[in-house]
Parts: sequence; structure tokens; C-alpha cells
Amino acid sequence: MSGHQWATFLLGAMGDNTRARSTPTLRGRNHFWGFYFPDDFKVSQNLTLNLGLRWEYDTPIWDPQYRLSRNLDFTNPIPEMQGANAPVFPASVLAIRGSRPVFNGA
Repeated sequence: MSGHQWATFLLGAMGDNTRARSTPTLRGRNHFWGFYFPDDFKVSQNLTLNLGLRWEYDTPIWDPQYRLSRNLDFTNPIPEMQGANAPVFPASVLAIRGSRPVFNGA
């Protein structure tokens, strides 16, 4: 009765307080632009060079509904792990580590 909700559903372990949840598919988008300017150079009767200039730009993936993962900001403290809520480590662990851990990355 714990774990992934679809595994519980498929096993038939549904109870009075069970609910099925459907998470919409992530719809990541990106833009791609590319240009190619070709040119042919006749070197001899039997040899033609096809040269060109190519430029491409591919934007990062983004989601208009902000459901994609975000980058970690290691300068931003995690509020739930600061002050009185900070995890307490035994002195023996802190002696091995040498310094207190910093809980950043919100």
C-alpha cells in the first residue's frame, strides 16, 4: 500500500482512501533556426566544389507551464534545512568531515 500509485493500482490494492492521479505529460519545447548559403565553384571541367556557409541555433528546452526541472542555485539556501530544522549530525561524523555541511541548492 505504499510506493508508486500505478503499481498499487495494477496490483489491485485499492482502499477507501486511495486515489488515482494522472500527471500530464511534460511538453517541453525548443526553437531551432538554421541557415545554409550554398555556392558552386567550377575548378575544372571535371571538378566542381560545392561550398557553403551554415549557421544553426538551438534554444534550450522550456515548458510554458513550468513543469520541467530547474537548475540548482548553490548560493540559495534551502529554507526547510536552515536554523532549527537543520539536520543534526553526530560529533563523530563532523570530526571525520572536518566542517559542517552547507544545505544550499534551492
